[in-house]
Amino acid sequence: MRVRYTLLLLAFAFTSVRAEIVTYEDCGSTLTVKSVSVEPCSTTPCVLKRGGSATISIVFQADVTAGIPGDAAVQGIKWGIPFSFGLNDPQICGDVQPSCPLQSGQWYTYTKTISISSWYPAVYGTVRWRLKNTNGESMVCVEIPVELA
Repeated sequence: MRVRYTLLLLAFAFTSVRAEIVTYEDCGSTLTVKSVSVEPCSTTPCVLKRGGSATISIVFQADVTAGIPGDAAVQGIKWGIPFSFGLNDPQICGDVQPSCPLQSGQWYTYTKTISISSWYPAVYGTVRWRLKNTNGESMVCVEIPVELA
């Protein structure tokens, strides 16, 4: 009985902290996007706590058109108006596994953790996350519905 209870607690702990694959809209990716996950996120829209943090993971497949990875760019969109958010280290190669250079046909996982400032307003909106090559062209572009609470 004790072993079963321990296993149940471990299973609950694992499922309660894992990232959830989220509903997203593609906004002009030139590469194949397999999935997008956000931690913590268990609903649509993703409810993100101001003063906390969130981790996004994007699984994509490189091809010959990818070019050299450049920077990631993040925007919040409300009423159709985009607002840029700076990343501390926007370079893609530091946040992608396997590491750069990208090889055609290989699947990659880009993962980035960001802080959500407590001074951001409590709003519903969209987050647009773009992975660009060194020419500034979008390799990956996804939009995720969010609520800042």
